[in-house]
Amino acid sequence: MLDGASVALAFTGKSGKARTVDLDDAALARTLRFAQELPGQRLFRYRDGAGRVRDVHSQDVNVYLQEATGHETSAKDFRTWGAMLTPRPGLPVHRGARWRAPSRASGPTA
Repeated sequence: MLDGASVALAFTGKSGKARTVDLDDAALARTLRFAQELPGQRLFRYRDGAGRVRDVHSQDVNVYLQEATGHETSAKDFRTWGAMLTPRPGLPVHRGARWRAPSRASGPTA
C-alpha cells in the first residue's frame, strides 16, 4: 500500500509466514507508484527496449547477479549476507575485535 512517502509491503515469507514491512521512503514510493501504472497484475515488471511489458522472475534476478559478479551466486546469497551483517538485539557487540577463522587442527577440548 502506498500513502504519500510511506510504503507498506505485505508478503509471504519463509515457512509461509505472513509478513508486513512499513517504510518511509519517498523515492521508493515514487518508484513503486510508477511501477503500478504498468499494465498487468504483477508489480515487478519493466518495459523492454521495444516497449513491451515484461515480468521479472527470480531466475532473471539470479542470472543478472551471476553476470554482474562473475560468480555462481543468487539472491539467496545476498539475503544471507545481509542477515549476517544485521545486528541482533541482545547480542553483545565487540567493537574493534578481529574475526579469525578457527584452524582445522582445533577441536573440542576436555
